[in-house]
Amino acid sequence: MRSSVRVKEKRAIAACAARLVESGQTLFLDAGSTTSILSERLSGLSGLTVITNSLNVASNMTEREEQRSWATGPCSLAANSIQIRQRPSVM
Repeated sequence: MRSSVRVKEKRAIAACAARLVESGQTLFLDAGSTTSILSERLSGLSGLTVITNSLNVASNMTEREEQRSWATGPCSLAANSIQIRQRPSVM
């Protein structure tokens, strides 16, 4: 699994990227093991808006009430919880 490969390097990248983000900014975090680690580091910033297509990132960002998170795709965020919507079946 990619989340257990080169963890030290991913944490270093996440730490560097987190220093570039300031409270009140809006950013998009794509799905990935490095962005998941980054979202853990960003959970301490207030006033941050995060748009993501990653369930892991969305989960990390819902832990703080001072942040706004928007999830794309089959999951949505409501009241600091994640809801999974089923896609309509295609015939």
